This record gives sequence, structure tokens and C-alpha cells, in this order.
Amino acid sequence: MPLEKEIKQDILEYLNSLPQCYARGKHSSPFSKGWPDVQGCLNGRTLAFEVKQPKSASDPRPKQDATPLQQREQVRWFKAGAIVGVVTSLEDVKAIILSVSGGDAPTGRG
Repeated sequence: MPLEKEIKQDILEYLNSLPQCYARGKHSSPFSKGWPDVQGCLNGRTLAFEVKQPKSASDPRPKQDATPLQQREQVRWFKAGAIVGVVTSLEDVKAIILSVSGGDAPTGRG
């Protein structure tokens, strides 16, 4: 089962391979509590993903829920127009992007 940091790295590599995307991972500090693990911009839309480790290889649900602070931050980003989600894999990110792009999936590596 992949670690959260490995999932985050896969997501960042994929997003940064897309021609109209730039994304960065959050580094933990007391000043970044609650901030999404992955933030970026794709075709002018802000991205804000909270990355969680899956329960198991056969159960993709998050091992831990987003904290109340993380949930509030996700809601704030969403209300501001961002593409948001709590994800456990690169496939989750691709599915979210596909769902908001009207079925026109961006292509890149991965």
C-alpha cells in the first residue's frame, strides 16, 4: 500500500506533466495547518487536493478522514471556485478533473 507522500508525488508528477498545469505540494509547518496537500492551477482553475492513504489495496476509502480544519479549508476553496477533493490515488485526481471538464480529459504523462 503506497504511503501518502508517494501518492502525493505521483499526483504532482502527473499534474506538472500537463501542458496547462502547475502544481506544488505542501510542506508541513505550523503555518500550513489545514492547507491542501496539493495546490495548483489547471487551465485557469485552482486545484486543492487533500491526499490520504487508502485503507488497503482492496479498499480505496481514506484510512483517515480529513480533519475538521482540512474539511473547512476544502469547503472554502470550493466556494471560491476551486476543483477540490480528498483523494487516495492519482486515479481519484484524474476522475475529479474529468468530472469537472465535461469529459474532456487533459493528457500528460501517467
